[in-house]
Amino acid sequence: MATPGKQWPRVQTPAQRATSKVEPHEICSCILMPKVRDLFASRIIRFLVTGGAATATHVVVFVGLVEIFRLSPVFASIPAFVVALCVSYVGNRNWTFRSTGSLLVEFPKYALVAVSGLAANVAITYSVVDLAGLSYLLALIPVITVVPVATFLISHRWVFSRQ
Repeated sequence: MATPGKQWPRVQTPAQRATSKVEPHEICSCILMPKVRDLFASRIIRFLVTGGAATATHVVVFVGLVEIFRLSPVFASIPAFVVALCVSYVGNRNWTFRSTGSLLVEFPKYALVAVSGLAANVAITYSVVDLAGLSYLLALIPVITVVPVATFLISHRWVFSRQ
């Protein structure tokens, strides 16, 4: 973007263009940054949709195991988490980040990030509810904001990085 108060003419003559001085940061913010911003925004949307699909998968598997197969909810949560993890990995690998990296390298990293996110959710909930004595609903604020943002950034920079 141009500096505040500085107006760029809509049409310039060749002589004006030849004498105009454009700063490198103006090129970045005017030309490159919208493309980066749009790419990043679309990845975030795809990440949220994939997360929604994984969550729905978790719910369907969990409820099915409890209601149809009469598994204990605690035990049913394990296969539900594993199936949702696989849905999340495939969606994020193929759609969100469009990775072509090795499954043998990426999946263990992704599973570590997912399990770390689960641990963070449990730690936040424990801290808010059991230690602070506050409502579990307050724990949802960081659980549904901070943890997914951290998971996205770690997935983007480490799990599915193109290095």
